[in-house]
Amino acid sequence: MRLDRAMLGARAAGLARLALLALLATACSAQLGGGWATRQPDGAPRVLRLGGQLEGGRDPGATLNARATLEIGNEERPVVLRNVAVGAGGQGRALSHEPFVFGLEGGVELGVGEPSYVDFESPGAYLGARLAMLFRLYGDADFEPNQYYLLGVLVDLVPEGTAGAWTAPEGSADPATLFEAVGQLALRVTILSDLTRSPPRVEPPEPKQSDQAGAASDATSAAEATHEPRRIARAPSPRGRP
Repeated sequence: MRLDRAMLGARAAGLARLALLALLATACSAQLGGGWATRQPDGAPRVLRLGGQLEGGRDPGATLNARATLEIGNEERPVVLRNVAVGAGGQGRALSHEPFVFGLEGGVELGVGEPSYVDFESPGAYLGARLAMLFRLYGDADFEPNQYYLLGVLVDLVPEGTAGAWTAPEGSADPATLFEAVGQLALRVTILSDLTRSPPRVEPPEPKQSDQAGAASDATSAAEATHEPRRIARAPSPRGRP
């Protein structure tokens, strides 16, 4: 009996729905990339990965991600869904002025399905690690402290690698444990919003000493004008009178 791809697709759809609900509460990103896997028959990039991630946006820290791995150019079908995985990890960014921002991500992943170029009779289990680098191509909404964004867009180029072990299902003719490594180059688009964040408080500028001196001089002049005695003009006397 071959791997039940309908069941695997249903699990992927369930993960996608959970991810969609979570995306409403925080910054989120979508990623598409292609690359290479172990046991690949040729040098063509035949592994396609679609993924999504929840992250801190302005405050890099913990991340949650989900991805699906597809094999392109299979002898039986052009595109084959091989596995799905979820993971958790952390993100750090060395933020600088445009146009360059560099970041690192890492984490662990748990997956179900089968490795690329290996056919299991039923779904196997996966445990692995992920490491990625981020190179900013567009956007600065995540490090502008005095800006308030209803909707911010960031675009990153992401070289990424994963490595882990697959546990073959019981009764499979394959070895009990199979190692797999995948490397890819991906494009990531991140959407973030400050709707759940208080607008930045802008402090009024402190007056300069010259401005303070001028204000004091104006106040003194006004006070002197207020206390100056009033002079009553007398009408001129008729000619011939003393």
